Amino acid sequence: MASQQDKGRDEGAKKRSGGSKSEFNRASGSEDETPRMTKAQLLSMLQSRLPKAGTGNEYVTQEKERMVPTDKQKKLMRDVENKDITIINGPFGTGKTIWTCYMALKGLAEGKYNGVVINAPAVEADEKLGFLPGNQDEKMYPHVLQLLESFDDWVGEDLRQNMVRMGLIRIEPHAFMRGRTFKKKLCIFDECQNATAKNLGTAISRLGAGSAMVFMGDDDQNDRTNSRSAFMAMIDLYANNPDYSGEIGYVKFDSKDCRRHPLLQKMIERGDVQKLKDLASAQAQPQKLAGERQPSATRPPVPATNALTPS
Repeated sequence: MASQQDKGRDEGAKKRSGGSKSEFNRASGSEDETPRMTKAQLLSMLQSRLPKAGTGNEYVTQEKERMVPTDKQKKLMRDVENKDITIINGPFGTGKTIWTCYMALKGLAEGKYNGVVINAPAVEADEKLGFLPGNQDEKMYPHVLQLLESFDDWVGEDLRQNMVRMGLIRIEPHAFMRGRTFKKKLCIFDECQNATAKNLGTAISRLGAGSAMVFMGDDDQNDRTNSRSAFMAMIDLYANNPDYSGEIGYVKFDSKDCRRHPLLQKMIERGDVQKLKDLASAQAQPQKLAGERQPSATRPPVPATNALTPS
């Protein structure tokens, strides 16, 4: 008869080998106990669930939230549908993610794309949680959750989970993108204010036949550096550039496009988020201690003597 200690070891081995579903696998749908569906069945369900514009250009989510796109959100939808690359810049709550995800699902439902690629830099917002266990998708899950939840809003979590499991929606981190070519995919790169110039250059050069790319960001939410982001340099290079007018679209949102909450719209108008960012930057600067002597401005400080070095 197996001892309690042996049972514990067996259970531990089972978990390490994947016998226990991780939070990502449960939430994303990469492991699921529901019967598997074919891609044709998934696409048929997607076509029936994805809302279409109703009276007054109104879209109704799975939670019965009624959404009417603003003029700039309509431009986002047109650019994502018609341009090879769309760059979207704007503050929080302005619909960058929700409407881009809608257009991705629409492209899948219509057969324009055979898959959606999602990505966001693996950068934490100030707090450092340390090493994240798990495989590639498990490590990336917290960074792309906002995209997965937007898909859920439009078609429901159960359908989105099945789409992830069947590879219709795939997470592709920057770290393993080199050498890839994305064909007939809509590629969504979120939180681009946290991407490096190398990240953005690698991503944009993956564009393949029949594919389109969307780059979204908000420089006020830059968690990587207090200086200007590579995303803003990308905007300078491509946005409204007549050399790329037929291929690259650019949308700049402002407070009028914020639909998340009226209070947030007011904060954007006042520029309060930037004020908090400036305060955080000031707090990060080294503070001079009271009574601390500073080196003379006219004479360089004398280097400290190394006590371990003979004079």
